[in-house]
Amino acid sequence: MRWRLLTLSAPLCLATAPPSDVFPLEGAACSAAAGRPPPKTPTAFEVLTSKWDALPLPDVPDFGSRWEPMLDELDKIFSNSSVVRAPTLESRSEAQQEVASALGDKAAAVYGEMLNIGTLGMLHHLGAQPGQRFYDLGSGTGKATMIAWLWGLHATGIELVSQRWQSACRALEAVRHTPQLRPPLTGGSMRQIKGNLAEIDVADADFVFSNSVMFPQELVRMMARHLGDSLRPGALVVCFQLLQTIDDRFVSLGKIMGPATWKLDQSWHVHKVVTSPADAPRQDEKLGEPQPGRLPDQVCELLAESDRPS
Repeated sequence: MRWRLLTLSAPLCLATAPPSDVFPLEGAACSAAAGRPPPKTPTAFEVLTSKWDALPLPDVPDFGSRWEPMLDELDKIFSNSSVVRAPTLESRSEAQQEVASALGDKAAAVYGEMLNIGTLGMLHHLGAQPGQRFYDLGSGTGKATMIAWLWGLHATGIELVSQRWQSACRALEAVRHTPQLRPPLTGGSMRQIKGNLAEIDVADADFVFSNSVMFPQELVRMMARHLGDSLRPGALVVCFQLLQTIDDRFVSLGKIMGPATWKLDQSWHVHKVVTSPADAPRQDEKLGEPQPGRLPDQVCELLAESDRPS
């Protein structure tokens, strides 16, 4: 019998044995012949997600004994529709309007995430130690912030879109009541802030991550300026764009690779801050003035054990 290479959009129909001199029926014709509804053609995202389980595991100490069970618990929380509601056309439109109103461009409202195992690999690769401070600029529903907290960091997510920030806070509350999800004994803390990434004080950061793939150039320049004005020398910044070409207060340390919701081998640039904010003159740019030090309007948090009132 002759066979041909098949694609996901044209599955074989073997309801009946085909004659030896013809190919099996495929797709809608197959379903019609068998009296079934036509099969749904997988979207590009469905094809991608079908490969996630086959991804190599990160080279992280105690992954199987400690991290894998916790990632399973996180998946349960974030797959709960009462915590993270599926996006609708209306909610996407609201997100675009909210972002456009604050930033003048709706492009940054497009949503994507580094996968949890990618975040783990990033923290391991960067040498993050419990007690250090991590910020996620444009943190969405808060997954990377939670991974950083579980690593033992003082983790802060900053998100502009109301619905995503609310999901992050509901997930935080769910984690609060999930005893399987706890950082190391050294403890960490977690905050989810609703606000503009260029207006929240990040001066104490050791690590800043921004999944800035869809950020317009003006927003990237504002972010670089805000971070350069705020961060102390030695702080590390991971984002999609090469900040060294925008602001000479950053030097490139290379790239890290990791899986994302849109690509299994996405790369992000790693930068180190080399100039103290006090020594760096502010650049004259035609951008809105960032407001470092501004207190957030809305925040939910999970304090470290040592910070909780007795």
